[in-house]
Amino acid sequence: MGAAVDGGEVQGGLEVIGVSVDGELAADKVLAFARKRNANFTLWFDPGEALARAMGVTTLPGTFLLDRKSKIIWHSVGAITAGDVQLRRRLEAALATDGR
Repeated sequence: MGAAVDGGEVQGGLEVIGVSVDGELAADKVLAFARKRNANFTLWFDPGEALARAMGVTTLPGTFLLDRKSKIIWHSVGAITAGDVQLRRRLEAALATDGR
């Protein structure tokens, strides 16, 4: 796994990391897709799906919110919309109480 798109930090110290399980031969296409959409986050490749297995991901996409100690504090299976209320509330709570 490796950083492939410049990482970005959002308000409050949040770091976003995308993980692609596409094979290594698809890396150029994944990067082009991310750049075309102005993705400003770190992108890792997991072609052997080791991370996906370790996280218990069986359906894509899977979204996880981890605290600063790497503890999973929220997760969702399936697509998330821009206005997802549950995710926003969990993010706000985590940023407000997570070691600051």
